[in-house]
Amino acid sequence: MNNLQKVLENFIDKNQDKKTVENSSIVISQVTYWTNKEPDLTDIILKLILENNFHVLDSEEEDKVEYFVQNYIIKNWRNGAASQHLKTICHQIIRHQQKTKVLLKLYQVLSSEKVQTDDTLEVKALLQSNLLVTEHGQLKVHNPIYKAVFSKEWVEEELESVNKLQPSPRDIEKNQTTDKFNIIN
Repeated sequence: MNNLQKVLENFIDKNQDKKTVENSSIVISQVTYWTNKEPDLTDIILKLILENNFHVLDSEEEDKVEYFVQNYIIKNWRNGAASQHLKTICHQIIRHQQKTKVLLKLYQVLSSEKVQTDDTLEVKALLQSNLLVTEHGQLKVHNPIYKAVFSKEWVEEELESVNKLQPSPRDIEKNQTTDKFNIIN
């Protein structure tokens, strides 16, 4: 039995006791749409639904799960229920030694439907972070939650912060001049 199967069976068992959702299979289907069956994220959301007694009646599943994901996971991702999971991915990307290249590759994937996979370090970093997956030789964002959190806007903000940390050509020239004087003295 794989991790996802355990997560789903656990949710079904606990829901039978609590009766939080009327149709657990449809709720699971909606949650796994948002997570693309990523086990940890699926587990977080299903547990939250039960813990918060987030009642979901028949025919409300799609709207209720979307509302739940948007408000409990995406909107407040840095401090919300899945913050630890999402921050882990974030840190893997922004702490990478080739951060700028990794971010630019992610931006390319977000901007295009078809980006071929390759063996570059930045692609490997994005695949290892689980942010991207390979499907039919193409790179794509693993799931709609990751796509909403690690959006083009997020990439632009991170690239901007990289640019603020890097010295301008004028600063580099100034430092080289200062270094020359220090060598002479």
